[in-house]
Formats: sequence, C-alpha cells, structure tokens
Amino acid sequence: MPQTRVSMSRQVAAVAALIIAAAPALAGGPVLAPEDGAPLPPPLIQDPIADWSGFYAGLGYGKIGVSLADGLDDLDLDGAAAGGFAGINAQKGHLVYGVELTYAKTMEASVEGADTSSAPLIELSGRLGYAWRDALVYARLGVASTEFDVDGASHRFNGLAYGIGLDYQISDHMALGVSYTEYDLSSGGSGAGFSARPSVIGLRISMRF
Repeated sequence: MPQTRVSMSRQVAAVAALIIAAAPALAGGPVLAPEDGAPLPPPLIQDPIADWSGFYAGLGYGKIGVSLADGLDDLDLDGAAAGGFAGINAQKGHLVYGVELTYAKTMEASVEGADTSSAPLIELSGRLGYAWRDALVYARLGVASTEFDVDGASHRFNGLAYGIGLDYQISDHMALGVSYTEYDLSSGGSGAGFSARPSVIGLRISMRF
C-alpha cells in the first residue's frame, strides 16, 4: 500500500508539472527564452488615436470670395461669412467618415459693378478623413444651394461643394479646425443664366457629444 501511494504521488506531481509548463501557452502563446541570455525586445506601443466618432456641432467664421458671371459681365464679391454646422462621424482605426450639414451667411461684403446681396448658403457634404493622434485630416464633397440678388433680380444657385480641412482635438469633446471649400454653382432660371464660384477659408470650433 505505501508503494502504491508513492507511485500515485509521483503521477500527481508529473501532471502538475505539465499543467504549470503549459500555462504560458494557454494564456497567450509560447514564451520563448532569449538566446545566449540576450534581453527580450520591448513591447511595441502604438500611438494613441483620438476618438472622432459620434455627433458633433459647432460654429465657423471665414473669408468668402465670389465670382459671378452671366456670360457677358463678371462680378467679384469679397466679404466675411459666419455660420454653424452639425454632423456625425463613424471611425474604424485611422479611417473617419461621416456627413455634415453647414449653414453660412455673408456678414459683410463689397462688390464691384452692381448692387448685390446673398441669402444663406446651405451645404450637405460627405467627409472622409485620416486620424493621427489628436489630428484629423479630411476631404469633403457634397451639394450646396444659395441665392444672390443682382440689381434687384433674384437668382437661385445650386451645385457642387468640395474642399479639405484639418481638425485638432484640444480635449476629449472639443476640437479646433481650419477648412477650405470651393463651390461650383449655377442658376437654372430662364434667360441668361448666372454661374457662381464662391470659395471660403475659415476657422471652426466644434463640440462632440
């Protein structure tokens, strides 16, 4: 009987030794010992990427330049524009994509050659960007609509909007940015049609919810 107990004890000890030896492999793969006593390389640490996903809204202010043409005369308008925007982003690693709605109004403007005023500009764009640390570089493409009154006649303009921008997170929920957008618009009214090519460079501040 004592001999049988000694044999069982040896078997239990052998099984325990096998479990201890296999534990590193079960936890995350085999652990390779360094050759010739060389130290293991340090673990690879990836740069943190800011979270840009979710709803956001903000305000913007910038300089606007507009070239109006009716096939005969060209009118150049320069001024300042201010407005707001709201959108939603989704994020997959470094890739950030979403949609944004923008509302902008010309605050002050001067024009050569005619009496001109403008209605608010409304833009709906898709955005595609690349996030790196706290920065987001993006391109935008969408549609826009506005209205210009030229010498008492009102003209509705519709067309494309495209541009680039850079946002930088200054906190977990707030970002500052700069953007440049160009518009290729035309009026579809009867008679001589107008074309308009506004361009806006501006600063923006946004809050993510």
